[in-house]
Amino acid sequence: IFGVVAFSIFSLMFMGSMNSSMAKIEYTDYTTTLKEATSVNAKDTAAMDAEWGMAGNRLFIAGSAGNTIDEWHCTVDYDASTCTYNSEVDISAKETVIGGMAWNLDGTRLFYVGSNGDTADEWHCTTGYDVSTCTYNSELDISAKETDASGIAFGNNGKHLYTVGFNGDTVDEWRCTGDYDVSTCTYYTEHSVNSEETDPTDISFNPDGTRMYITGDAGNDVTEYDLGCAWDLDGCT
Repeated sequence: IFGVVAFSIFSLMFMGSMNSSMAKIEYTDYTTTLKEATSVNAKDTAAMDAEWGMAGNRLFIAGSAGNTIDEWHCTVDYDASTCTYNSEVDISAKETVIGGMAWNLDGTRLFYVGSNGDTADEWHCTTGYDVSTCTYNSELDISAKETDASGIAFGNNGKHLYTVGFNGDTVDEWRCTGDYDVSTCTYYTEHSVNSEETDPTDISFNPDGTRMYITGDAGNDVTEYDLGCAWDLDGCT
């Protein structure tokens, strides 16, 4: 399992790199149910992450085979089976082995990490959630904490940045003085996930930041953490 996104209180979506497909899981506290699986193999054979935008009618796929972020338009919100390819942005000039990606709230800023550049890259988009309008803006060097980054997420309205990777087996928390502005972020703290997962691939949070989810390539599962304080890794249990 590579990518994970919590797009509602009771739904998670996972991205698998081996067959470049997505699986939507609906769950309660004790029960999980596979709802659908959708292949994106036609555009990228090594899909690494997926994110929704525009209230679920746009789907974005990050793939390390094509070194692009692909945009798909969906006729039914949050239903990957209704999505068709629309456009893409080539990121190979900055990163050739992309891992995870993230958006700001209005889709005018796109972020990703990868195992080649050792940076969190920020792109600005003139039209929200339209990758064809995105251009490179800035980056944050994360190599002191992680040299094989695989996942990225924001919290607390863009004031907290989180990265995860294969090398450190930790979730690193960065604090930012400018919302969704990686050039203003500095390292704050970390939480080791090595006991549960030795190859963490991505990170996601529930909407209020009280639960954190980690996917992994070693366990091929999703680990859920309760946070003692929303968006704060100091309270991980």
